[in-house]
Amino acid sequence: MIDRFGLLPSQAQHLIAVARLRQQARSMGIERIEVGPGGGYIQFTASPAVDAGVLVKMVQEQPAVYRLEGQEKFRFRTETHTAEERIEMVEQLLQAVAMQKAA
Repeated sequence: MIDRFGLLPSQAQHLIAVARLRQQARSMGIERIEVGPGGGYIQFTASPAVDAGVLVKMVQEQPAVYRLEGQEKFRFRTETHTAEERIEMVEQLLQAVAMQKAA
């Protein structure tokens, strides 16, 4: 596409990044991710493929930032100013809570 149309505008790059995150989240048993300038939440399905121990540790270590709401929702408060910051933050969060597969 770059050869034909040049570099993608930032909006198109964000759209592709969000689609990639959506696929990754779906494979992890995440139903919904909402993120805004002040934080957001992750809503899990009934049986997510995430490391619950990591979630609990994050809440214990930074209770002002992370909070569990029942078994289905993980809320976070993080200041982000741009779409790039939000996308990067969600990527890091998903990577942190992903279950490690046995080798």
